[in-house]
Amino acid sequence: MRETDLNHIRTQIDRLDEQLLNLLVERLALARKAQACKQLAGLPPHSPERESEILQQLLRLARSSGIDGELIEAIYQPILTAGRSAGQNERSTP
Repeated sequence: MRETDLNHIRTQIDRLDEQLLNLLVERLALARKAQACKQLAGLPPHSPERESEILQQLLRLARSSGIDGELIEAIYQPILTAGRSAGQNERSTP
């Protein structure tokens, strides 16, 4: 493999990392909105059932794509936790 090929691959990875970060920012913003909706509706802020549904769906998609389910869980557990925290931080801000 030539160095130019490696640099091209690294550039593509950098672009994907930026896209992933932007998607994470968007996901956290939506999680804050969902928390606000729950609060207005008098619903509990945390829904373990919903988180389980999300993970199960992602695990199905991972299996069909040949991706290890443990990797998906390791990636998404912190994302789900951050979503809960984002909503809680929003409520505690004056």
